Amino acid sequence: MIPEIKKRVKNFNNPIFQRYLKGKMRVSHKCPICDLATEDYKALKGHIDTKHPTEIQNEAVIRALDPLYKVREHYAMRDEPEYVSIGKFFGEKITSKHNQHVLLNLIGKTGMGKSNAAMRIGEEVARYIANVKGGDPSQYFNINNIAIMRLDSIIPIIEDLDQKQYNVVILDDIGASYSARDFNKTINKNVNKIFQTFRDTNTMLILTMPDTFLIDKVARKLAHYQIEIFESRHDEGISVGKLFEVIEQYRRGGQPHYHFVVYNGIKYPKIIFKRASDLLVNEYEKKRSGIRKVMMADSITAIRAADSEALDGIEKKEKIPKHVMLADKVRSKVMGTPGISDRALSEELQTSRETIKKTRTYLKDSGLL
Repeated sequence: MIPEIKKRVKNFNNPIFQRYLKGKMRVSHKCPICDLATEDYKALKGHIDTKHPTEIQNEAVIRALDPLYKVREHYAMRDEPEYVSIGKFFGEKITSKHNQHVLLNLIGKTGMGKSNAAMRIGEEVARYIANVKGGDPSQYFNINNIAIMRLDSIIPIIEDLDQKQYNVVILDDIGASYSARDFNKTINKNVNKIFQTFRDTNTMLILTMPDTFLIDKVARKLAHYQIEIFESRHDEGISVGKLFEVIEQYRRGGQPHYHFVVYNGIKYPKIIFKRASDLLVNEYEKKRSGIRKVMMADSITAIRAADSEALDGIEKKEKIPKHVMLADKVRSKVMGTPGISDRALSEELQTSRETIKKTRTYLKDSGLL
């Protein structure tokens, strides 16, 4: 069978072709002096150089010959973007109508200013909440909302949390007691349950730590955001960190991914923390100093008790290598049966030939064989 061959006819009414045709026919470049239409900038430049050479410095001519003028004009008309503060960013979330809470992990090596950054966030968020919900910022965050180094110091904070709302709570350097190695402890399990109920009171919880591996994995997986302090400028009174949103990839084994935060179309790769208020810093230093002394005393007592048990229950004996323990038996066998093989010795003494070789070497080095 031979297919019928039809003559192809161009359809000039095709809408795609019409759009293309209109685009080609549209004049986008006009002479600002005589309104002559040209196809491109090159033709316009040639026309002005020829017909209006004295007008080359005219402002209208300069704009007409600038291919990026319309682009600049477009962006100049746009409103300046609204940059968000850390207080507003987190405050909006916990005060929204969607019944949200925030769990933030704040990481930084010793002396990098992570505790100061946490307190600064607390003050800024409390200030925003007070503006939105009313009241004084101190009712949403104060020194009593900071638990330092000891996990049990969170108890007074959360005992009456049901009567509060929109509070900021800081667990500062609690890796020593909320350890990833103690994940099976009853206290860790109960604290993890408490973390999961913070949504009902719209609480923002900030955990500061030198590294995430020091805390229980539940807190790491539940975190919504993570800040990593990477620079401290003590002379300027600021520290610099990176802010990430923690997104768990469920199809990849639940591995967390860290994305820079985007707010109103603006990406915020870095965040700068000023020093917290002097009143809060002084109260914090006094509280931390007292807790540190208590923890040190507890640690010394625990070490002494453990050391005493070790001395009472363990005999301090040096472990003797097996080839040394067999030295006398091997020597007597070799002296009684000169030329006995390592294989025969290993079978008789029920040990490996490698051990027999080590024993022979030991006896020779000691001058006993």
